[in-house]
Amino acid sequence: MRHVDFDDALHTTYATGRSLSPDVVEQWMQAVATCIDPSTVERVIDLGAGTGRFSTHLAATLAARVIAVDPARSMLRQVDRGIECVAARAERLPFPSGVTDLVFASMVIHHFDDFDVAAAEILRVLRPRGHLLVRTCFADSLDPPYHRFFPSVGGIDRSLLPTESETIHALGESGLELVRKGRVRQRMARSWREYAERIRQRAMSPLRLISDEEFAVGMAALDEAAAQEVEPAEVYEVIDLLDFRALR
Repeated sequence: MRHVDFDDALHTTYATGRSLSPDVVEQWMQAVATCIDPSTVERVIDLGAGTGRFSTHLAATLAARVIAVDPARSMLRQVDRGIECVAARAERLPFPSGVTDLVFASMVIHHFDDFDVAAAEILRVLRPRGHLLVRTCFADSLDPPYHRFFPSVGGIDRSLLPTESETIHALGESGLELVRKGRVRQRMARSWREYAERIRQRAMSPLRLISDEEFAVGMAALDEAAAQEVEPAEVYEVIDLLDFRALR
């Protein structure tokens, strides 16, 4: 399975196509604060930060210095100016050992080239008993609304994403202990029409792995469903949040 080049076309639509409303962001920040005592956090590495959609909010919620890390420089150029940015991959983090209290990894673990090496690097940069928060979907539980309109994307997602048990086992083997897990039901759009406009931007990376023709067919089906909407119906998806702690 080929990977998406985030420095190519995707960076032009990612910020808007993957944006979250203020109330949904607040929902996630409350989830973070449930896992992490803000008084214990001085530095955060936002790993796979992309355009920094969580970076500024993490800094405010935790009153901490946040470093946005992503290999795609075109994405990092869109991060708020008050956030330090570092272009790097998870497998080779350019930081001293024990430098951070928290690594926040949102929708990124399936992009690791080598999961074991990335896990070892995360453990290395964490302070003793530091935390890793993994915000992700898993191959054995994901069911986003767009799958019904783009059936082959479901297969792509399941081929790219690890299962929950695989993730917990691999991170456990590296020295990261699972201490809490939960799920957040987040609103993606206030109506199917709004959802169709979000999906039309093709900001979900698996949608870049199907042909333009297949994407057009799926969009036609989604537009038809949206056109049939009489009363606006909110569209949701469920995202997992796993909290790991460095054993050392």
